[in-house]
Amino acid sequence: MTQATDHPTAAAEGDRLPPIDVPAMRASARRLLSGDAGDPAPDEVPVMISTLRGHLELITPVVERVAALKPDDDRGWTVPVNCAIIAAADTRRTMRVETPSGRESAVRHARRLARRLNAMCDHFQTLVSDHPETSDQPGEHPEV
Repeated sequence: MTQATDHPTAAAEGDRLPPIDVPAMRASARRLLSGDAGDPAPDEVPVMISTLRGHLELITPVVERVAALKPDDDRGWTVPVNCAIIAAADTRRTMRVETPSGRESAVRHARRLARRLNAMCDHFQTLVSDHPETSDQPGEHPEV
């Protein structure tokens, strides 16, 4: 069973954020990125792209909002916050790209979205940790 979080850091500030189901998001990305994944069936590509976009549309603004809630005077958060903000901007640029025609191009685009989703999950999990030094390494986070 997957878990979601209500983001206690954000809630403490009176800013309710939607729950983020990181394990489900990572599972969606893994379908395209695992070494033995292979190419999806032609009819699966649009569904996968739609799912990845939906996850990115949910997590990207949450990452931006949680980053904005971090204290400016805590130098330990400077790098993680700035990296998350830059990653969110990169994700938004990737999301503006229309799905290309042609199966191979569409699969490449879906994989780009999957990599962006993994990055946003990494940033999210870092930002909701107690402190950047106590967070796990990217890609090796426990379920949040």
